[in-house]
Amino acid sequence: MAKSLMSEQMPGNGSRNGLNDLLNLIFGTGWQMAQVRGFIAVSGFLVGWPAIALWRHPIGEYVSLPALLMTWARAFVAPDTLLFVLAMVASGLFALEWAATYISDIFEFDTNAVTREYLLRAAFGFGSGQVLDIRDANVRKEHPDSPLIKIGGPGLVRVHLESAALFEKVDGTPRVLGPSDARQRIEGFERLRAVVDLRDQQESFSVEARTRDGILLRASNVRVLFSVARGEKWNPETWTDSEHLPRRWEFNDEAVEALVYGQKKRPWHRAMVDGKLKPRLRAFISRYSFQELMSSVLPVDGDGRLQFVLRDDLYREFQQEFREFIQKSGIQLTWIGVGTWEADAESLGETHLKFWQDKLAKQKQVRESALTKLRNNTRLDTLLELVRRLLMTAALSGNGNMESGYRVRALLQELRQRLRQAILWHRRQGKKPPEKLLKVYEHLGRSSTTRL
Repeated sequence: MAKSLMSEQMPGNGSRNGLNDLLNLIFGTGWQMAQVRGFIAVSGFLVGWPAIALWRHPIGEYVSLPALLMTWARAFVAPDTLLFVLAMVASGLFALEWAATYISDIFEFDTNAVTREYLLRAAFGFGSGQVLDIRDANVRKEHPDSPLIKIGGPGLVRVHLESAALFEKVDGTPRVLGPSDARQRIEGFERLRAVVDLRDQQESFSVEARTRDGILLRASNVRVLFSVARGEKWNPETWTDSEHLPRRWEFNDEAVEALVYGQKKRPWHRAMVDGKLKPRLRAFISRYSFQELMSSVLPVDGDGRLQFVLRDDLYREFQQEFREFIQKSGIQLTWIGVGTWEADAESLGETHLKFWQDKLAKQKQVRESALTKLRNNTRLDTLLELVRRLLMTAALSGNGNMESGYRVRALLQELRQRLRQAILWHRRQGKKPPEKLLKVYEHLGRSSTTRL
């Protein structure tokens, strides 16, 4: 501790720190510092050549300016001057080729041309280099051996609408690049870590688990629709037509980082299903008994599988619970649904079977009672409507005659016409009219001349 304090107080220590800061700035990995180094290198060459020429051939006294310029030009192309310049250029080219070969061996490039171009761009900012295209949540096929993939920046990246790319700097600091029409620049040695698909993802799967009382259940054809978390204010229904497409692929930077660093070798949407949704659904099933889960039971099919309907309140509870759970991982749940809930009828005990049979019997009684009530109500409504029509017809056919006997005869004639229509309908259908219907019709026709 004392030595460190003394070293900080020693004279000249501040100048050394300032020199280190200056060197760190000059040899930084940023694109601007690469251009500064390129300017220094070119300027040094342009200044060094005249300096060598003047050093090897000092300027004496000349009587005229043309003679001075001619002497200086000869000094530039003099053999001893060119020898020094050639040595300077050769040493630079040798260093460049040696470094290109070294990098090619490490990153397994087939030729030094790629690494040579990369070194000139990274060290001196010469050239723009290859543009890395990221489309459909993946790097274009023509860029598998790009130095931007194997080594890193500096370079240019174009990220299309449906993707987001996570890059890491030398110190591990992440930076997320989203969709943009313009090319985006990455700094020196900034490497691509992962590409995330911003589109909605749909997955389908099945899960088996045992309830709290040991019944094996199967959730078949589970479908889930989800995406990268887009933020609380993301609401497509409030957008105008002009902003709908640009805002469709909005995302949260922290959500992308959570997805990338939380996944393993699998794609993030498969990792979400296998690592989060399936275990969560199994834990949900094992939390309740079979009787607590099911709301209604369907008949056993030919395979001996018992299908049932999950209680609505438990289903909503699971949706809300899972939505809050995956939000912590940077995922936004849009919808989740289960096709069928099934159980093996043979695995159910006598208690469960009796409960199931009683429930089916009650449901059947309720349905039959409802159908009987509906049939009786419909029959009563039809009879009342027929009586109302008969009374109205008899009243209208009186022609102002208010005698009760005449009205009764008109009512009986109208009723006989209705019965006649019913008998004719049975005969058109190829059926024999009921005996009671024929007897009533004949009884009403004894005093009438109407014949069938």
